[in-house]
Amino acid sequence: MPKDETIKNRLLDPQIRDAIFDHLEGNSGKIRIIEEVNIGGSRADFLAVTDGVLTGYEIKSDADSYTRLDTQTRDYSAFCDYCYVVIGKSHQTGIYGHVPDFWGIIVIVQESDGVKLEQVRQAELSPNVAIRNKLWILWKRELVNIRVKFGLQKYESKDRNYLLRSLEKQVPKELLSRAVTDELFERDYTIK
Repeated sequence: MPKDETIKNRLLDPQIRDAIFDHLEGNSGKIRIIEEVNIGGSRADFLAVTDGVLTGYEIKSDADSYTRLDTQTRDYSAFCDYCYVVIGKSHQTGIYGHVPDFWGIIVIVQESDGVKLEQVRQAELSPNVAIRNKLWILWKRELVNIRVKFGLQKYESKDRNYLLRSLEKQVPKELLSRAVTDELFERDYTIK
């Protein structure tokens, strides 16, 4: 393929993001996409929130490198139930050595009639996900909401760490996972 043809077919982050958002919103039922979320030492490109499940997506466009991917895979795997890397075609052969085997891989390619999305590997449940990390994504107000939902004292004057620890001790993990996604579905960015 001539060099100018290769450059023309390169996909950058905004094109990949649009394609994956369209795909998820068209095929996932009830879903909320939350962009640019701090998880550990990384910033997730976006999280897809579905009933009881957090799925993290890291985008590697044709212009990106793997420089931060080791840290990103560690952080995503600790915070998300399922993890995907969404890549441009230039990464299709090299990505396998850079993400764990339980990560899913989605390739997005520019074609003459638009972009094509192909899931080349299905994500499996992350063996490293921890409920405390999922709770950490929530705002303090949302942690208090969960306490109220389960009939616990609000403890509004306590700090986030106390609220996290106490929820972890008092509410079964499966119920907390669902409560986290319920709060994220209802998150209102106009209220601080």
